[in-house]
Amino acid sequence: MAEHGSDNAIRMDTDYVFDDEHFTFTEMADVARVKHNPKVFEGRYISLTLRDDGTLRPNFKMLATLASDFSLEKYTRRVYEELHMALRMNMNVRP
Repeated sequence: MAEHGSDNAIRMDTDYVFDDEHFTFTEMADVARVKHNPKVFEGRYISLTLRDDGTLRPNFKMLATLASDFSLEKYTRRVYEELHMALRMNMNVRP
């Protein structure tokens, strides 16, 4: 029986006497974690992540349509330009 914390474990010894339970604390070695879907581009309107299967995924950032100077035409043009640039920069990025 083990309860796991972040990198540690407390285990109940299997050869304990019923009235005198004994636990052992074990500190686990740090293991490098593989980051899934790392960002390969971070822009103003989108970010681009590389999925485990090698495909690129565009992620749109929150849209502030309440701004008084918001223009759908300008926004879509800027998103297009940024997406075009991000894809052009990262088309050769594959695992």
